Amino acid sequence: MPRGRRDGSDLLLDVRVQPRASATALAGLHGERLKVRLQAPPVDGKANAALVEFVAATFACRARRW
Repeated sequence: MPRGRRDGSDLLLDVRVQPRASATALAGLHGERLKVRLQAPPVDGKANAALVEFVAATFACRARRW
């Protein structure tokens, strides 16, 4: 089961990202990490931006950029 941890008011999640997937979706577990498949390519920060948007939409929270 993946575990999140707190850093102040932030919740940190351990994820394994698979960029350039055929569809963006949660894909279960990869060890103790949450596996996320993203259609976005791993160039110019596109996969990172897609991950932020996907997590925000999935968990109904506000997307914040780093």
